[in-house]
Amino acid sequence: MKSLKVLVALVVIAVVLFVVVKSNQLTAWKSSYIGITYPPSPKGVVVNDGGIIWAPVGTNPLYGFSYVTTPTGKEFWFLRTSVINNNPISTVTDALPQFSMEKNGVVLITHICGRDNPSAQNEIKMDLDDSIIALVNNDTYLHSDRAPALQAWKGNQVTEKFESISPSNVFCSYGP
Repeated sequence: MKSLKVLVALVVIAVVLFVVVKSNQLTAWKSSYIGITYPPSPKGVVVNDGGIIWAPVGTNPLYGFSYVTTPTGKEFWFLRTSVINNNPISTVTDALPQFSMEKNGVVLITHICGRDNPSAQNEIKMDLDDSIIALVNNDTYLHSDRAPALQAWKGNQVTEKFESISPSNVFCSYGP
């Protein structure tokens, strides 16, 4: 009986260690590009898409996003961009890990996401927010004026980090 208790205790410890290791692997990802400044782009990095979060003319620094391909995969960067001598210089302040644009019919959407607002003065009835990015079902996104977010983040310009936000009231639009 004592050996059975020892065996059960060892199994419990093994399960706890497995869960701790797996959760650390999920949260331990960190881009090796955080803190880099460009242009020029780092060797082997291709900037695929991006945009600036709306700000009044003359605002410095500006914030935005870049969807990039690195030698090890794809990343989505949060950027602080300063204009120095009329030249934009961007610094990667945070990153989200690789997203597959085709994986499971999910697509990452930027700059046309917002929160539901039935009284909004636009056809899609949303308050658009340039700082929100979201994962949506690609088929719904392409065939609907409003696709509900499956997962969402907001680029926080104070902390210069991505913040996970509830997707429950976030929609993205392909356009009316």
